[in-house]
Parts: sequence; C-alpha cells; structure tokens
Amino acid sequence: MILGTEDRKQDDSLAAAHRLALDRLNSEPPLPERLIHPHEVASIEGAAEGVRAAAEAGLRTVGIGEGAASGGADHAAGGLEELDLATLDSG
Repeated sequence: MILGTEDRKQDDSLAAAHRLALDRLNSEPPLPERLIHPHEVASIEGAAEGVRAAAEAGLRTVGIGEGAASGGADHAAGGLEELDLATLDSG
C-alpha cells in the first residue's frame, strides 16, 4: 500500500495518515483473511518525521538514509538495496 500526501486531509497528523493506510489494507479488495494489525506492518520512511509518525501509529519502522535513521527507526539502512525480508521479519 502506498499512501501519498494527496490521500490525507490537510489537518490530519502524519500518524493519522499511517492509520488510514492500515484501514485501507483491511477494507479494500482483495480483503485479507483476517485483520492486519499495526505491529505486523512495516513503514519505510525517508525522514525522521515519518519514522516517528509511523511509530506513533503502532507500525514497525524502517528508516532509509541518515535523516530517517535518526528518527529512532526499528531498522535502518542507507538505501532500499540494503533491506532484506529476513532482517525485517526478525524484529
């Protein structure tokens, strides 16, 4: 699920945008067999503000680049090419 700035209301917090993405995962076809919970989702972020917002929404966080890693991400990488599913699944 990709969510952009055009998908959220101007007065919504970034955490509310993350919750909206999770709501869409659980309500738009194809529907999951069971509800997906926040701790089961990883948000990949390029800025510290996004990392903090995703964490506030209860999502696991992946920070890409130095700025995002400084936001306290669960996992950090210099770029997407450094990520692998085993690392993401471990925490």
